Amino acid sequence: MIKLSVLALAAVLPSTLGSSLNVINNCGFEIYCGAAKNNGDSSPAVKVGGGGSTWKSPLLANDDNIGSVLKCSDNPDLSKPFQMELALQNGHSWFDLSALDGDPFVDVARHAEIAGQCVLDCPSGSVGCEWPVQPDCQTSEDAWLTLC
Repeated sequence: MIKLSVLALAAVLPSTLGSSLNVINNCGFEIYCGAAKNNGDSSPAVKVGGGGSTWKSPLLANDDNIGSVLKCSDNPDLSKPFQMELALQNGHSWFDLSALDGDPFVDVARHAEIAGQCVLDCPSGSVGCEWPVQPDCQTSEDAWLTLC
């Protein structure tokens, strides 16, 4: 017989883990990605190869309205990065693509989504899906940024 406390823990565990920010690099070149949170935490840049390579940020967007940011650039020092930003509160996600610090990928397709919902789609050369466009998503699933 399963104890009630174990069932209670299982019920709250997924929401306490938070949402991850992920990138898929379908381009024919490598990129560099790192992460940051609005509380000052950050992670170092890592190389993400082309041809469908993926990377998952080590900094989750927790259900506390302290956002997490995936920063990707065409150089290892992450200067002038393109960003996917995600904040979670009460099971809602606020999510956007930001070129405020740089847009090294404006010449390639950029696509972001949360579980097939809240899709932001930027064809090559377009900036119409970038900040201030910010959907309020009724989900706390993981976010994915696809380049090329």
